[in-house]
Amino acid sequence: LDTVRHQFIHNDMNDRNILADSRDESLISGIIDFGDAVHTALIADVAIACVAQITTPETLEADVLDFVRAYHETEPLLPGELEVLHWLIAGRIVTGVLIPSWHRARNPGAEHFEPFSVEHIERRLALARRLMTAPAPRP
Repeated sequence: LDTVRHQFIHNDMNDRNILADSRDESLISGIIDFGDAVHTALIADVAIACVAQITTPETLEADVLDFVRAYHETEPLLPGELEVLHWLIAGRIVTGVLIPSWHRARNPGAEHFEPFSVEHIERRLALARRLMTAPAPRP
């Protein structure tokens, strides 16, 4: 990641951390929860947001490409950033299984994270593997 642009990023952009305009829910009026914010690769924030856009395994590539194209219209992504994007998305998917599983194992009574089924974990890992072999998105 040393060769890509770095900046301050939110590092947890998902639908639970955005506020919608009360008059038009298609407009974002704010962002909350800066607890994971960090200075790192700009493309990491894109990867994290892409994971939140994946609706089904069948639409994986289209969901990622839709988000990348929209992001690219506002902040053009560089070729080197696009080359690592799928790997970062795959890493976020795996992290999204590991951290909650680790937390639940150490805090059995906690309700912060819902338990995962084996099938859910297998589906998420299959998505990550698929991304690691897919060509880089081209907006």
